[in-house]
Amino acid sequence: MLLGQSDGSYKLAIRNDNIVECIDCGGMFGDPFVGTTIQNGNVLIEHGIAGGQHWEKTITFKFDKTRKIGFFTKTIS
Repeated sequence: MLLGQSDGSYKLAIRNDNIVECIDCGGMFGDPFVGTTIQNGNVLIEHGIAGGQHWEKTITFKFDKTRKIGFFTKTIS
């Protein structure tokens, strides 16, 4: 997660290299990564495939500015 700085640049606040499903995790239906959305102060990591084994998963994080930490809030499947 990047935080905007007063000079217009961004600073890395939190990082997770394992949160996005692998490019082959969708099997014959392709890469399951759909995208990233920021909504109401939350960061949503969205995955899904359509087909015989249709599935969707959204993982949500929030950044607490007071404590300066990012934390997992929920998974929606």
